[in-house]
Amino acid sequence: MQIALIQLQIQPSEKQANYDSISRLVDLAVTQQPKPDLIVLPELWSTGYALAELKTIASDEGNEEVEFLGNLARKYGIWFAGG
Repeated sequence: MQIALIQLQIQPSEKQANYDSISRLVDLAVTQQPKPDLIVLPELWSTGYALAELKTIASDEGNEEVEFLGNLARKYGIWFAGG
């Protein structure tokens, strides 16, 4: 099993900016040889530590993040561990 770790400068409370960064970094990661089977993302990768704003920026039960990562997983045939 090939594992890639993605570390990025997370933008607190800027979900779309973080999604865009993850998409770009995943695009890059899957071009590496050997291609990763699993990509591990950092804790709070979509919202950062904007803890005071979590009630307004967090999705219900992480559904939005699951859909986003699920789409990338299907597109590239990979798995994610996103905290």
